[in-house]
Amino acid sequence: MSFTTKITKKQHWIFIFLLTYITIFIIWWSFLLIDKNQRYYALLENAQTIVESEKKGVSIVEEKKKQELMIIAEGLTFLLISWAILFRLRKTLFKEVKLANQQRNFLLSITHELKSPIASALLNTQTQIKRNLDSEKRQLLDTNTEKDLKRLGSLVDKILLAAKVEDNSASFFKEKFNLSQLVNEVFTDWELQWNDKFKFNADVSNDIFISGDKSLINSLISNLLENAIKYSNEGDSILVKLFQNETSVSLFVSDMGKGIPIAEQKQIFNKFYRIGNEETRTTIGTGLGLFIVKQVALMHQAEIEVESEIGNGTIFKIFFRKE
Repeated sequence: MSFTTKITKKQHWIFIFLLTYITIFIIWWSFLLIDKNQRYYALLENAQTIVESEKKGVSIVEEKKKQELMIIAEGLTFLLISWAILFRLRKTLFKEVKLANQQRNFLLSITHELKSPIASALLNTQTQIKRNLDSEKRQLLDTNTEKDLKRLGSLVDKILLAAKVEDNSASFFKEKFNLSQLVNEVFTDWELQWNDKFKFNADVSNDIFISGDKSLINSLISNLLENAIKYSNEGDSILVKLFQNETSVSLFVSDMGKGIPIAEQKQIFNKFYRIGNEETRTTIGTGLGLFIVKQVALMHQAEIEVESEIGNGTIFKIFFRKE
């Protein structure tokens, strides 16, 4: 059990204790006030002040009931306000704990993903220095080193882009470009890297143009494909589809992977959020890919939808407006 999980349970029991204490306190306070109210009006009756009170148009009995109702109403109001404040605090505290947990896991994941290509590239370099290898083996090591460095560069670019789109400091160069060509280029790059493990299929209509930042749209497509690969099983099919109608341009990226639970589909675009339990998750990742997808889509006034079923894969749909 992690430290964060223990803290969460501790906060939960503190919340239950406070809620119980405040509820009992208000009930006891109301009981004492009502009892005091009853004694007070009993003294009034014994002091024969009924006539004086009735001259004002209100009997002692009616005044007594009014006071009791006022005490009950004030007690209930205070109780409801206290509950609302406590539940709000509880939600805020748990949200902060959850975010801290996600950030902690992000740091662990990013450390692993940074160390892995660095260690691999270093090993390849050391092997070439220390051993007398033939040209074929040297070329193989050079190719692997290039892949590792590209992976490292891509990871750094993703972190920088996530930071920029979050504070709206990412440069936005709007131009009209051929989206069909861009989709095919990005798709081909990923297919060349993973065609030995997955089946890639593309259904891309020709010469579809949109206006926007070509570099950012490239990142959007790449992150959708990376996400599809990450959550698919070896041998699964990954499909990219691009088409248009009179009002919009539609980009679909689908996989046959694990699927996303309905309860998590609205959270997957949050920064650092990753599907599954933080303690048992085995899939590597940073929790930034879909966050970037969402932010880039918003920058282009595009709509994004998710269709998913557990065990039957996921479809991400991006709808760009036609000018």
